Amino acid sequence: MRAFRFSLEPVLSYRRQVEELRKREFALAHRAAQEQLQVLQRLYAEEGSAKDDLRDLERRLEIVDVLAQRRYLFGLGRRIQNGREVYRQRTEVQARARGAYVESRRARRVLERLRERKLSDWSMLTVREEQKLTDEVAARARAPWEAGWTA
Repeated sequence: MRAFRFSLEPVLSYRRQVEELRKREFALAHRAAQEQLQVLQRLYAEEGSAKDDLRDLERRLEIVDVLAQRRYLFGLGRRIQNGREVYRQRTEVQARARGAYVESRRARRVLERLRERKLSDWSMLTVREEQKLTDEVAARARAPWEAGWTA
């Protein structure tokens, strides 16, 4: 009997490639979002430290330094706001990439299940044909003896 051949194998191969591409895209988007989150965490830590410094300067009544520190905090606040916007955008990209990856994985799995079903059907057919052939050989081997032949 001929070897098993899945007619949609090229499509399955393509879907595997697409899934791998989507997986890499998701990983890159996830990494970008995590890196931005780390940037934000450093900015928040820097802001906390700067606020502590400002309180210390206000207690010592160093007006020029207080004003400079407030300007610094204002600029830092803007960087934090921009950082949060970048993080929001990156998480949106990450969510879309994840959705595309999940969809490509689902599409591949559908074809793999079909392939498994076709392979199972082919295996059962092969077993039946082999059994049929074995039965025919056995029947031919018995036929001369059943007809009364003697050697």
